[in-house]
Amino acid sequence: MECWKLQQKRIFYFVNAVLLWSAESYSVSVDARGELRQSEGLLRRDSQFTNRTGNGGTPLKPKALLEVWTLGGALNHSHETPESLRTAEKERHAMSTLTYVWFPMAAVMAILFEAFHLRWAEVDWSLPLDRSDGREGSEKVDSSFRGLTLRLAQRGCHLAWIYFAGAGRVKGRCYLILLVWIHLVGMYLELLTFDFQKRYWNLYQQPSLPLFFELIRNWFILHITRMITYVYEFYVEDIFLLHWRDHLTRYFEAIWVPNTYVFKMKEGGKLDNPDQRIHVDTANFVTQTYSLTFGVMKMLLNLLMYSYMLMSITPTQMHPGSLVAIAFLYSALGSMTIHLMGSKLAHFSWLGERCGGDFRSELRRVYDQCESVASFRSDEAELCRLQHRFERIKLNTWQTMLLEKRLAIVQKWYSPLREILFMCILAPFFITGVVSLGRLKQCEMALDRISDSFSFLVENYSNLSTYRAVVDRLYNFRSSCLAYLKSRKDERDGEDGSESNRKTELAIIERLAPLGIPPKWPPFWGGSSLEVLQIPPSPETDLFLDASIYLPSGDLLMEDVHIQVPRGSGVMICGEEGAGKSTILRAVAGMWPFVKRTDGRNDTQCTGGMADIFFIPQKPGLPSPMSLREAVSFPHSADHFRDEDIRDVLQRVGLEFAPGLDSKIDVNTTLSGGEFQRLMVAHCILAKPSFIFLDESMAHMSRANRLQMYKLLAELVQNGTGLLSTSHCWQELIQFHSEFYVIEVKKLEVAMTQVAK
Repeated sequence: MECWKLQQKRIFYFVNAVLLWSAESYSVSVDARGELRQSEGLLRRDSQFTNRTGNGGTPLKPKALLEVWTLGGALNHSHETPESLRTAEKERHAMSTLTYVWFPMAAVMAILFEAFHLRWAEVDWSLPLDRSDGREGSEKVDSSFRGLTLRLAQRGCHLAWIYFAGAGRVKGRCYLILLVWIHLVGMYLELLTFDFQKRYWNLYQQPSLPLFFELIRNWFILHITRMITYVYEFYVEDIFLLHWRDHLTRYFEAIWVPNTYVFKMKEGGKLDNPDQRIHVDTANFVTQTYSLTFGVMKMLLNLLMYSYMLMSITPTQMHPGSLVAIAFLYSALGSMTIHLMGSKLAHFSWLGERCGGDFRSELRRVYDQCESVASFRSDEAELCRLQHRFERIKLNTWQTMLLEKRLAIVQKWYSPLREILFMCILAPFFITGVVSLGRLKQCEMALDRISDSFSFLVENYSNLSTYRAVVDRLYNFRSSCLAYLKSRKDERDGEDGSESNRKTELAIIERLAPLGIPPKWPPFWGGSSLEVLQIPPSPETDLFLDASIYLPSGDLLMEDVHIQVPRGSGVMICGEEGAGKSTILRAVAGMWPFVKRTDGRNDTQCTGGMADIFFIPQKPGLPSPMSLREAVSFPHSADHFRDEDIRDVLQRVGLEFAPGLDSKIDVNTTLSGGEFQRLMVAHCILAKPSFIFLDESMAHMSRANRLQMYKLLAELVQNGTGLLSTSHCWQELIQFHSEFYVIEVKKLEVAMTQVAK
């Protein structure tokens, strides 16, 4: 027992001596008996308290610090009262049950749990989490320290610039300025709270009833003001984030929707789940960007403000910056440890987003193809596919949990250990009477704020890892969409791709800006002169294709394809199944991205890229639910055509619907295949496009109905519409076409240039 008390005494005086290392005048002295005493220089600053001077002695110099530890063995408890010794003894036995029973039991149970719990995990640890298709160019997450700080900030700023340079340059900036002002008011209120805390705690040492009532009055005023700023901070924040998310979503829709087919063909193997990126990742980016940005701002302000305050209230026996330096070194050590342990957390977060999106896509596919599932009796096979998708989610979640468990051990030790460290630093000054209780609480609060600022990476490492995954997914998605838009602009304007990349994005941002800017807002203050999105007029020239066509795998499908579709004429492409008729049709329409023009340029576009083309695929689909009026008018608005014209054209194609034009239905399931194709023909008659492409679009009709639909389309051809179609039974459709192309041995040759009617 005496040995343990002796060791406690040594530790206490050694820590005390180390803290006084940087003192200008060392105010600890050792008397002739070897006891550590307080000299005249160790007087508390607060003059309202009684000064206690120590006995004279020899000042403790730096070389004598080790002597303090050595002399600790000779120290006795003569200056301790019996009551204080009994209190220390009670504290020692207060947690004896926890020390000798529950703590060992918890440690043993934790060891046993770690040894056996993974056997119950029900997860396939051998399942690979990287892309199963093995394609090159898949997305990667930079988990380095630079990738989690500088590169993350660069990409995040670029994505935020899309909003603040466009639709948010008026409302967004105003909301942001208002929020910054509210945050600064909150910081000012924290300063008042910091000063109030000293007076509040000093009341316990100098009780005064009038002072008590004044403190209570000030407390109510202070906290009512804080309540008002708190409520409106969150209200304005919600308005701002919704506006930001709205227009950032519009931006991603604008760069993705016009190119969904090309994106799926060219980037679908690398960039998964674009719907999830637009819906989920955009919302996460907005909220996390705001949270982290204001977190960094408050961290810097707290660091500057509380560092100055702490240096002004640091005991004179210490160097003014010593407490700040201790907080910095402790936080730097914690940040380094957290990053070394959790560098893979960003990758696991990215994998979680991808695996979750894949699972939802598979569930949606089963729902959309429920008829096929019932027809093929493939419920067991579908369950196996779904479970395989979910197994990847389980494995990634388990790996994330294991990593977060290790991080939690460090994080849960980090804050309590910091509190103990600061208490060991400050408590001796209070015990020896150097500082008052109010000054002690101020130092603790300032140290806590400074340490929180330095520990920003430690406290927000999981959030930064998740944010890194979100930013990478959105940034890569944006880059892929802009690359295709840029190639289209280069084709139209003849500009170099590197020069037009920035112009393409700026044009999109400026085009969408009026949607978020108040009308008639002065251009000098961020207003825009653009009001509506104008669709470029379609060219009046013929369509042609002069290129080689490749498969998505890179293999050559057809070389030197030459085909022309004049306006006011019908052209048919014939060939066996799998010969490439549909691919040629899409290439002429500018939809097939894997073409190489004869002039040597790799381009996703031909002359059909900007033409007014209505393409009817083999299996068309429309949004649902929608009325018959909306379906026959789509993609135009429901009121684009007159009711008389709609009823007349539906009657001409033989499509009558009993509930009427305005009843909401699912046209994809309510209408049969033949009825749906007649609906597409009805739209062509109403819209009168420049070109109509039919990819075996009459296959679900009888021969008589097929001939009737072609007769209706022939009337449009006589009025200047170009017709390009594919079919197996070209003999019965020969009267509706003037030119025929036949695919033989994967080489496109002209079989018949003109047929007499």
